[in-house]
Amino acid sequence: MGITANDSKFLFYAKNLGVSFSNTLTLGRQMLYVKKSEITGHAAYFGNASVPVSGVEFPDEYCEPLLKILGAV
Repeated sequence: MGITANDSKFLFYAKNLGVSFSNTLTLGRQMLYVKKSEITGHAAYFGNASVPVSGVEFPDEYCEPLLKILGAV
């Protein structure tokens, strides 16, 4: 299981609506099936341009960097 491009779009849309990701839980370690360039595009499209995408590294194929971008701790 993991986060796809459509899931990423939905998460940025939810963030745009004011959803807080500060208390986020994953069951297991989720894979990330979306490219960093797509994540940057989703953030910009949904008005989250202030989200620090460029400074976050994606060292492996897991979703923790995306969750960090969304505000999960």
